[in-house]
Amino acid sequence: MNRLQSLDPRIRKLMRAICFCLLFVILFVFLSGAFIPRTGTTEDGMESRISKAYRGEPRDSIDTVFIGNSDIYRAISPVDLFHQTGITSAIAGRPNKQLSEVPGDIRDILRYQNPKTIVLETDCMFSGTNPGFKKGISPLEAEAAKVDVAGQAPSKATNADVAGQAPSKATDADVAGQAPSKATNAPQQNIFAKCKALLQEGDSAFLAALNYKFPLVKYHDNWKHLKLTTFLQPRGKYHFSNKGMAYANTVKAYPFGNEYMQLSGGKHAMLSEEKLDQFQKIYNLCDRNGIRLVLLTVPSANTWNKGKSDTVKQLAKKYDLTYYDYNRQLPAGFDWATDSKDGGNHLNYAGASAVTKDLAKKLTDDLTMSPTSLTKEQKQQWKKDYEHFHKSIVK
Repeated sequence: MNRLQSLDPRIRKLMRAICFCLLFVILFVFLSGAFIPRTGTTEDGMESRISKAYRGEPRDSIDTVFIGNSDIYRAISPVDLFHQTGITSAIAGRPNKQLSEVPGDIRDILRYQNPKTIVLETDCMFSGTNPGFKKGISPLEAEAAKVDVAGQAPSKATNADVAGQAPSKATDADVAGQAPSKATNAPQQNIFAKCKALLQEGDSAFLAALNYKFPLVKYHDNWKHLKLTTFLQPRGKYHFSNKGMAYANTVKAYPFGNEYMQLSGGKHAMLSEEKLDQFQKIYNLCDRNGIRLVLLTVPSANTWNKGKSDTVKQLAKKYDLTYYDYNRQLPAGFDWATDSKDGGNHLNYAGASAVTKDLAKKLTDDLTMSPTSLTKEQKQQWKKDYEHFHKSIVK
């Protein structure tokens, strides 16, 4: 004590400051784990679709993980895929997911699972919306008339992105964690909301790492859901009966068929050097861990076009990867008149069923995937989840 008191007062102040910072960091990291929602429901604080459904499954029991933005968690039903093929899968998705986040996703997946296959939905590689979509007019007419400006950030995160809820009359910007647009006249954001929006929307590896490491910023409002057991449970102990899918039964037709696949996409159909480097990291990570990487594009009249499809096709050829584009060839039975929830931007459950059924056949026939080896108890749980999904969720 005497030795400490003999130190220069400035050094003592510095030491106190360092101790305080260390204590703050430790507390921040601990609370970040505690604040993460456990069930993926709005009642538990899951305000937006930040799905890590694979964490809630028995270790090394998931064969396939789907990664992407809202396109993927609207288009694939893992419980239906299991019912048709016996292959276990889960979805790791969030609204407006960026390619820079995917390596972190894969590393987190490997902490809980040892998947044989990762399916990357390719819309997260690009930005830009198709001309005419927001105005509800033909994309070809809009492109010819230069009516709309392609290249605005895609509105992939609607306020309906909580599983099972029909879209409300609020704006697409009302997804929790995303800054509302100026047109909404929303109240001024506090510092937590600003940080949350920055971390969710930033397209950089640094911001993606912060978003992953410190979820307290994202979930700070979850203090109201905390219980004593929350601090006693290991991080990530939650269970998604839908395995990360967000379903919708609403129908809003897209009236222009596959016209959007005649669009070139311009500069927004090209991948920057930064994006290519990010993809290389994804490929290397899968390769080192013996994971087969498959590229997938689900139907999306809002953001997809021939130019983007051609770019991904070339990328798949370069890396010798399997690529399925359901915009070039729509799934059997798919109909834009009945299978979209919001006029061509996302799929409803009918559309997801068509995609899942077609992909199931491709996984078993093309990729020769076989049923996952599970215990009797694990098989029973998947059967229960399937029944729960169809009884309680799909009306």
